[in-house]
Amino acid sequence: MMGLMPDGLRTVWSIGGPRGVIDAIRPRLVSRTQFVRFAIDLETWNPPRAAEPSVEIRHGLDELERLRQRSGGLPSEFHLDRLRGARRPYLGFYDGQIGHISWLFTPSDRPRLITLGPDEVELDGAFTLPAARGRRLLTAVECAILLDARREGYARAYTHVAIDNVASLRGVTKTGFSPAGLVTLRWTLGLPWISYVAEHVVGLPV
Repeated sequence: MMGLMPDGLRTVWSIGGPRGVIDAIRPRLVSRTQFVRFAIDLETWNPPRAAEPSVEIRHGLDELERLRQRSGGLPSEFHLDRLRGARRPYLGFYDGQIGHISWLFTPSDRPRLITLGPDEVELDGAFTLPAARGRRLLTAVECAILLDARREGYARAYTHVAIDNVASLRGVTKTGFSPAGLVTLRWTLGLPWISYVAEHVVGLPV
């Protein structure tokens, strides 16, 4: 399917059935979405305070597969390895319950909205389950990812948030990200067009 891995259609069908396939195809026909690009200098970044004791971070595809085998109905963000070839998931748990997922993309992966330099990474595919919202899981998981990236020698990280996603706009700033510009993604009959304007982004609810 347009913009997906070869087995992406099968995965979308298994997640949402016929309606899920329609919902995945429709925005790829004609759509326009704007994202705020956020950046962070890992060499100077100071992580915010530690996560609550009830929060646990796990990572790796094996951990994700165990979760999928025992938890049905997880949204598409929990399947980006099958949809987009992502390889490094980070899972946030609270009181033993899954609450959040984010993915780390390196230059050898397939970021959607940016071309990464050799010392850069992107955080993408973030999703917090409704029952877990308000527990600062986004910030906790992002900090775990960024600390790993810094230990691995990466110097800069990016993330992208839809301009109308108020909760995530606030969440990434708590992690330490700063707005760097606007990305516009246009789909026309299955073909993506991406433009980026580096500018000061005003009016963010942060």
